[in-house]
Amino acid sequence: MKINFPLTYTVEYLPSERHTKTRRQLKTENTKINIATITQESFFPIAYKVKRYTTVYPKVRDGEQLWELVHHGDQVNGIYFTETIRRYKKTLYRPIRHTYGSAIARSFPKPKEELAKRLEQYQNFCRRFSDWNEPDIPFDPEKSVVLAWNRPSNTADVQKEANKYVVFKGVLWEPVEEPLYTYTTFGCGNNHGGTGFFIEYGKRCNADRKIYWKANEREAAIKAAIKAARERGDTQYIQEIAHAKEMITKF
Repeated sequence: MKINFPLTYTVEYLPSERHTKTRRQLKTENTKINIATITQESFFPIAYKVKRYTTVYPKVRDGEQLWELVHHGDQVNGIYFTETIRRYKKTLYRPIRHTYGSAIARSFPKPKEELAKRLEQYQNFCRRFSDWNEPDIPFDPEKSVVLAWNRPSNTADVQKEANKYVVFKGVLWEPVEEPLYTYTTFGCGNNHGGTGFFIEYGKRCNADRKIYWKANEREAAIKAAIKAARERGDTQYIQEIAHAKEMITKF
C-alpha cells in the first residue's frame, strides 16, 4: 500500500547565477510512502491475547471524534477488554484504535489517514529546530541554483518511520513491547491511594525492573503484589488483587 505524503525539506540555493549569498527555504512536496501490507494470516500469527480493564466505546462513526463521545458521556463502558497482539518478523504488533486518553473504541481509523497523521507528527518533531524565516528572494525552480537539499534524506527518514507499521485486514498495526504483569503503589499506604495490579507493554524506565513478570508468571506476580500491599497496609486492596481478572495468554 502507498500513500501520498506532504514531505517537508530544506533547499539551499542561490536565487540566480548572479547572486553569491546562499538562501534557505522550507518546501513541501507530495511523495510516495510505502506501507507493508500483510495478506496472509500465517505470516502474522497471534502471539498474545491481553485482557485488562479499560474504557471501551462500541464504535466511532465516520467523521465522529472519540473525545466527543467521552465529553458527552455517551455509550461509555468500563469493562475487561481483550486485545489481540500479533507477531511479524520477530516484532509484536497491536491494532491502532480510535482513542482518547485511556478510552478506546471498538472501531479503527482508516490506515492511510492514520499513518499520514502520525508521519506528520514525526516530521514536525524532527524539524522543530530547522524552521527558517522566509528568504528575501524565494526559490524559483527556473532561475535558482540549487546548492544542497535534504529531500532524499528526509524521504528516507519518513519511510523508515513508516516501516514500523503494517496493515492487516484493513487495519493499521503499531509495534508494541511484550505484555507484562506488574503492580503499582499509590499514595502513602494504609489504604491511602492503594496498590493496583496491572498489565503493561514493556518496562517503565522509572520503575524497578524486578516488579515485572511474563505471561507464564501470573501467580508469582499476584503474590508479589499482595505482599507489597500488605507491607504498605493497603489491606482493602488485597482481595481485589487476589481475584484480579487481568490475564495474558501466550500462543
